[in-house]
Amino acid sequence: MNKIRHLKLNARIPAAILLLCVFVFKYSCAEVFIHTEDISISLRPNPKIPPEKLQTFNAEAAEYADSGAGAIDLEWEAPGFPEGSPTDVEIKDYYIRASTRKVSDFGSIEEWWGGASYQTVQTLWSSPGDEMDFTAIGLVPGSTYYFAIIFADEFGNISEIDKRTELAFSYPGIVIQVNAVASEIPRITDLSGEEGSGDGEVILSWQSLGGDFYRIRYSTYDAGPDKEEWWQKASSLPDGAAEVKGTPQETVVILPLPGATYYMSIKTIVGEGIWETESPVGNIVYVVAGDTVPAAPSGLTLEWIEDDQYVYLEWDTNDEFDIDYYEIHRSKAGGEFVRVSTVSHIHNGTPAMHTYIDDSGLELSRLYNYRVRAVDWAGHQSLFSDTEEVYTGERVVFHPVRRLDIDSVSDSVVTLRWEQVRKGSLDLKGYRIERSRDLIAPDNEWETAGFVYSTGTLSFPVAIEKSAYFYRVRTVSWSGEESAGSMSIDTSNDFNHCYLSADGRAYMKVPYRFALETYPENNDGDTINISIAATDAGDYLTAYSISAERKGEKIKDFIFENTRRGAEISIIYDDLLTGGNVTLSANRRLAIFWHNGVRWVKLGGTEDEAAASLTTYSRRLGKFALGYSSLARSFRLNAVEPKIFTPEESDYRINEVGFYFENPKFEEVTIRIFDVRGRIVRRNLRSAGENLIVWDGKDESGQIVRGGVYIYQVEAGGEVINGTVVIAK
Repeated sequence: MNKIRHLKLNARIPAAILLLCVFVFKYSCAEVFIHTEDISISLRPNPKIPPEKLQTFNAEAAEYADSGAGAIDLEWEAPGFPEGSPTDVEIKDYYIRASTRKVSDFGSIEEWWGGASYQTVQTLWSSPGDEMDFTAIGLVPGSTYYFAIIFADEFGNISEIDKRTELAFSYPGIVIQVNAVASEIPRITDLSGEEGSGDGEVILSWQSLGGDFYRIRYSTYDAGPDKEEWWQKASSLPDGAAEVKGTPQETVVILPLPGATYYMSIKTIVGEGIWETESPVGNIVYVVAGDTVPAAPSGLTLEWIEDDQYVYLEWDTNDEFDIDYYEIHRSKAGGEFVRVSTVSHIHNGTPAMHTYIDDSGLELSRLYNYRVRAVDWAGHQSLFSDTEEVYTGERVVFHPVRRLDIDSVSDSVVTLRWEQVRKGSLDLKGYRIERSRDLIAPDNEWETAGFVYSTGTLSFPVAIEKSAYFYRVRTVSWSGEESAGSMSIDTSNDFNHCYLSADGRAYMKVPYRFALETYPENNDGDTINISIAATDAGDYLTAYSISAERKGEKIKDFIFENTRRGAEISIIYDDLLTGGNVTLSANRRLAIFWHNGVRWVKLGGTEDEAAASLTTYSRRLGKFALGYSSLARSFRLNAVEPKIFTPEESDYRINEVGFYFENPKFEEVTIRIFDVRGRIVRRNLRSAGENLIVWDGKDESGQIVRGGVYIYQVEAGGEVINGTVVIAK
């Protein structure tokens, strides 16, 4: 194997050696002419076909302690000649050039060749297939060099420029990176994929085989038998940096169509730009891109445009890139929502953008409610936005503050808070804070405690006094119109949240400790609002519906969880007495009834003759009525129902049995459950109100009992009442 060691680039042949070569050549020629009769000369024709380009070209760093400079060993296999060339032609000269600049910095390989900083010509006679090497020294340690070689045969025919490797090294302690030809880069065969959690997300995993980069391509069609042809047609994702060989690697990519099935593969890339070499196509995986349900639209605002008689709606554009359109739903106040229009989503990658629509053809002087939801390309519908309302005409009265909460409590001060009123006219001046000693006092008996402008902080501190006040808030316009009062909070030890019906004849008091269950911080940011409204009384004197709602939707079967007794519910009947609609006697009194979903059941209640009111306690909301009932002078079990129930059901009306009673003397009530063999199953049942105890079909350990007949025993005031209920499964 030919080898030249310690040959510095740009070496020149000494003049003395050149003169010696001329001298030898001169006298050798003279010898030929002198002895022509003894010499037979045959001349070979000069072939015009240049040698082939290099097929193998490798390099490794070398270190020379005595030179103090960087060095690189180059190795290659002497090239052959195209078919039809003479078989005895040899390669004579190798032209080696190197630069610290890439080919791409020059624009072409020819320009790079001409501008190479380091160059040398080596006469290394070789036949096709000979293993050749050369050591380039005098290089700058730590620099990156780009090498190329061309070569000439003995007749001067020159090959094409060939470049094969990018070398990075230092001295001493040399580091080198060599680009191999494509066939030498192993393919990745363990690529796996899974659906991601976001829209269009796919998670890819594999074990790195080293290299500089990895490249991923994808398509929505099958690769077929020819992977390389598929690779050329498939779409490409941005390259990523390859981890160290043998390291598990993972990446999350975003594909254009959420929910679509994609075929994907990967290649290892060595080098960069014109030096780049890639592995064969790896294994192909198919995976579904993530597809999430859109978020509910936010920022919905409404404005009545008086001059042109339409409602202008605007909301924030969703961030998801696969939103197709928005649905606009409208209702008249108290009516059903219907879809009235759709608006296409504008895909411009600007999350801060707003979407809008004009809604016309509305009745004047009517209150309308609007809500919006998003629909993506796959047809997934988001939840509705917050419901907003607008009045189609001149606004006379503002909407009241729906919710009043407690922000903080100290030894002497409680701070009230409320939400900004956005519904209605833009002529909002601020909020009037009022107080009264009597929850049901007429409006003219409530005094002003303070005022907060609409641009101020939506909170107000009030003093805690021995004699409690009830506080509420009104909205006020610049022109002097005022809304109705909000719900109230008193400054008693319980800081009751008080809800009053519009006619002032029914109210509910919820102590702060379990009113917290309705606060937004305990409901994923959503406020639970409670309202009381008069309802159809049927055969009863009067009736009220108490309901809870979140985002404008009623909550079915709402129950206060953190209390045994429940909220205080009172119905006032003084107007019934003065109107002559109520006639009471020793044996004909009033009682509160509750509708359990099937029928009205008697709860009884505590009467306050001075206030002309009847009060009970309940953990549950629903319909409460005032009606006649005989007066219970001692404990009375009014109802046990349903007699047949199924604990596994979600509706409490059929998944537990209720024991409804009256207890005027407030005696201790004990209820026990036995099986048909007389064995105790459950004691200490859960209270659901002042006059209601329930059994949920579970034993002492909290396990649901088997289906069948069970015996209950109710004991109060020395009286024992037995009966049976049935658990159905």
